[in-house]
Amino acid sequence: MCSVFLKGIILYCQSHIKQSRSIFSIFHLLKGKRGIQTVHDAHLFRLEPLFGIYPALDKMSFEKEIKTLISKEYLMHTEQENVYSLTSRAFTWLSVHQKELRLEYFNGLRHHQITDTFFGRLLLFIQTYTNIQMNYYSFIPVRDSTSITSWLKDYYKRSGNVQADEILYVLYTDLDKLLKKFKENEAHFFIDHLSGYKKYGMTTSQLSKKYNINIVDLPLLRIAILHKMLTIINKDNNQFKILPALVPERVESLFITNTTMTTYNLLNAGFSPEEIKVRRNLKLNTIYDHIVEISLFDKAFNIDDYVSESVINEIKMAVSNTDSYKLKDIKEKVSDEISFFQIRLVLTRIS
Repeated sequence: MCSVFLKGIILYCQSHIKQSRSIFSIFHLLKGKRGIQTVHDAHLFRLEPLFGIYPALDKMSFEKEIKTLISKEYLMHTEQENVYSLTSRAFTWLSVHQKELRLEYFNGLRHHQITDTFFGRLLLFIQTYTNIQMNYYSFIPVRDSTSITSWLKDYYKRSGNVQADEILYVLYTDLDKLLKKFKENEAHFFIDHLSGYKKYGMTTSQLSKKYNINIVDLPLLRIAILHKMLTIINKDNNQFKILPALVPERVESLFITNTTMTTYNLLNAGFSPEEIKVRRNLKLNTIYDHIVEISLFDKAFNIDDYVSESVINEIKMAVSNTDSYKLKDIKEKVSDEISFFQIRLVLTRIS
């Protein structure tokens, strides 16, 4: 059984990245690697929705998929190692099959950190309350995460004297509203994951067989559905009574790394990058990395202290002329005094 989702999403990402990055930048993007380069690439190539959508993807499976795409003539080697271009066959496949990839469902940069917790809470919530309803307490939890079980215990305490059948009815109403916004086979696919009283959700192999989906593609379909669910719940919060409580609170951090926030505060206090380097005992390039991250996530951050308008225009012209986001290609087309740091900084403002 051939992969469709993983194959298609790799080809879609490659169509955006072109030859500007190695194929493994796609692997890091799908895994949700918490590094400024990967997040910057997501922004630069307009792939934010796909960031972190396949955290369980392993390198061996990814490399196997790449080898298959090469052998089937969807990817073509370039002169650079691990850099590929799409063939005409790949573009044709994408034009025919892109709708099947459900790209509009994904919202990875926003949801990737909470998706698994939301799903785990929902699975354990349904399993627990359906068993409580039947006065059966000896079931094996489908999710044995301490944080999820603690959350459920707190919810149970807060619900007070509300009976299990009342809670299940309200949740059923919520899910009925929510799943009506999906295709019928997607709704059934999701429901088949659920466990209840003396009933367990389908295994990966059972789901693969029933829905004729390659096992490597199952997490992508599941996460696509979960992301769309989270988007709908966040948007139409008032029409649901229980589901919003299952959505984890986001820790709204402006940046990817905590260390960047420290640099950000010092910059706002008037310290220069050189002074922060000494004060924090870090390399200057590390401080520059932080500034690039700050510029990427805080659009109000003023980059004029680091790049003049003429330098910005020169870098933008180089990007246009090279049709590339490769730092090396851009550097070759700008004045010698323009640094890689300045190029990276300007790229955070190109979209």
